[in-house]
Amino acid sequence: MPTTRTAPGAAPARVNSDHGGFESKAEVSVRVRQGAHWFFWIVAAVSLNSVFTIMGSHIHRFTGFGVTAMIDDRLAQPSGISTAMQLIVSGWLAGGFLFLGCFAAEGRKWAFAVGMAAYAVDGALLVAAGDYLSAAFHACMWYAIYRGFAALGQPASSKPSDVASAAHAG
Repeated sequence: MPTTRTAPGAAPARVNSDHGGFESKAEVSVRVRQGAHWFFWIVAAVSLNSVFTIMGSHIHRFTGFGVTAMIDDRLAQPSGISTAMQLIVSGWLAGGFLFLGCFAAEGRKWAFAVGMAAYAVDGALLVAAGDYLSAAFHACMWYAIYRGFAALGQPASSKPSDVASAAHAG
């Protein structure tokens, strides 16, 4: 691999001409990364939901998953199993969305597709549970992720933004 000259003592920079089918972070468009970051907002909302659940609040359904709403409807509240199951399921799902968000931020189409499908199914569970406000929240977040997915087919901008140009000029 070719190297470039660097300052003495610094490691040489390597230029990789073979991407192996993967895009580098610099080549992933801003819109793709913005769409992928909504996966992280889902993780934040679920974390907030977990705090609400632990505190015993009923606000948690707005920020939670449809799966946990179904668990809440199916298991008796006084048993304490419902809260524990909600936290376990939310933790696993949040970890999955965190995983998908990391790969989607790199421009991986499969991560967007799997994440959007899972979130759509979860939204359908909310509709089945009759929680239309949470389903609308899911729909808004799903659309924001879709915008990043749709930007995958578009080439990344090759010219720097006005902000970056102004920073380098000054």
